[in-house]
Amino acid sequence: FVTPYAGDGLNRIFETIMKHFFSRMASSVSGLTKNIVAGTLDIFQTCSQELRPTPSKSHYTFNLRDLSKVFQGISICQPSSLPSGDDLVKCWAHEVQRVFMDRLINHQDQDWFVEMLKGKMDVHFKKKWAAIVKVEPILFGDWVDSKANYYQEILDHEAMVDKVQDFLNDYNS
Repeated sequence: FVTPYAGDGLNRIFETIMKHFFSRMASSVSGLTKNIVAGTLDIFQTCSQELRPTPSKSHYTFNLRDLSKVFQGISICQPSSLPSGDDLVKCWAHEVQRVFMDRLINHQDQDWFVEMLKGKMDVHFKKKWAAIVKVEPILFGDWVDSKANYYQEILDHEAMVDKVQDFLNDYNS
């Protein structure tokens, strides 16, 4: 049994890290540092409380490593990756889905997570999912466009599938 981390220490730790990282970004992006940290901590706490481990879901355990993975994923971005605050919010949504939702084993839990994420986006960023997200699922990567090899949103899913198929063909030949 591990006692949960209490107080605003986690908030201060991750805010300091992200504030330093966002210092080289546009002001519309760096101004969302507190929102990103608060939203991530809120999702972590909600998942920890609502998605308890059971015999069939024994891997539904969440810890500080999961928090750090979200921030690590966002930290892959460059200024060209996040030209606006909305791009940061989409990247954040992608990272929390990658870290938390990818662990969920059934559609009921995944649907619950998406609805919870939409609510947290509205609470912490005052943004509606439908106003920001134009292509679902939200995907980011640095490997689809060889001319722009920085972490960016992948809007053309068909081109992404073609690129993955090319990688697979190269690997298998």
